[in-house]
Amino acid sequence: MTNNRPRINHNSSRRQPDQETEERVSWASLLAPTLPSSHNGWAQVDLVWVTQQAIHHQLGPLLHHRLRAAQVSAPPEQDRQLQALARQATVKSLRREHTLRRILQAFNQAGIRPVILKGAALAYTVYPTPACRSMSDVDLWVAHDVMSRACATLESIGYQQKDKELRPPAFQAARDGEIQFRQQESEPRLIELHWGIFAGEWLHRVSRVDRAGIWQRLQTTEICGYPVYLLAPEDAVIHLAIHLAINHQMSLHTLRSLVDIGLLAQQGIDWAVVAQRARNWRLYHAVAFVLAVWDDIFHLPESQEAVQTMPISSWRRSLLQRFVDIEDILALPTLSSTPQRLLYLLSIVDHPGDALHLLRRTIWPEDQWLIARYGRSGWQARIGHMRGVFQGKP
Repeated sequence: MTNNRPRINHNSSRRQPDQETEERVSWASLLAPTLPSSHNGWAQVDLVWVTQQAIHHQLGPLLHHRLRAAQVSAPPEQDRQLQALARQATVKSLRREHTLRRILQAFNQAGIRPVILKGAALAYTVYPTPACRSMSDVDLWVAHDVMSRACATLESIGYQQKDKELRPPAFQAARDGEIQFRQQESEPRLIELHWGIFAGEWLHRVSRVDRAGIWQRLQTTEICGYPVYLLAPEDAVIHLAIHLAINHQMSLHTLRSLVDIGLLAQQGIDWAVVAQRARNWRLYHAVAFVLAVWDDIFHLPESQEAVQTMPISSWRRSLLQRFVDIEDILALPTLSSTPQRLLYLLSIVDHPGDALHLLRRTIWPEDQWLIARYGRSGWQARIGHMRGVFQGKP
């Protein structure tokens, strides 16, 4: 069969350094629009380099879909790579859907309606196909009063609970964490049942999240033929931004997370509502920083509206960029595993008093905290904890 799709010129030898720098931060914007990007848009980038970057950031299947939609061919070698990734992603997606359908069926029979979070929610609602969104687990949030029933339900279909060594179940419950379940034969193998959606020490110490309000705003839909809840769009944007900025310190699948926000934003977001909730919940600078980085990379009308509604001061932006900037994001940042992570987490707090409280309790937590985390208190536990803090261990 003859391939009649237009081919574009991939010769980048004449590209000037300033053009190359601009290309490095503009190609990702072609992945985010809901509608296919034009052939002319793709003609402005070097698809050899772009394919390498997309694969590097786990965006290969999405790039493959976007190129097909725009009727553009990558160079032969890159096209073969993308086709192979797309096939693998399709197989994984079908297996993942089988697993998710099985879980949702069991939950439905047990009278539990979970909230589908993050990758699984986005794959079925904002991505062009579920195969375009890679993921290594499925995240489900359930109400506290049905958590034990949800755990039993997963165990009844072959999942085994796997506790984190440094995150005991009681500690996870107190910090809106998760309970992990694994099954070797399923895809994905990991299911996480969440006590809440704003988890961790930073959020516990400094935020004022209206968790009851989030639950009241949940939206009902169907995924894989079963009723589930989704976060309200504005809550979902804040959740994605905080998960990236705080839980992962801009250091895990950062570009993919920004694509998530870009696709979600095109479903319609009231940025004034996002700004008000972020202020009320003391999450403003964390959300605003993520939105500013998103705009720098994607240059979308939605991102421009977001940063106009949620401006971040130049000094705060400059301070945070000392820890992670666009070049770091394109190279996969490692802030979360360095001693600088504590300084970053202190720098992104909204109120100075909260930052001081966070610093104090990070270095010198309560005895009850040490017991919940390490199973003991005392000087040995404190010294070991402080050593981990200054070594950058989470």
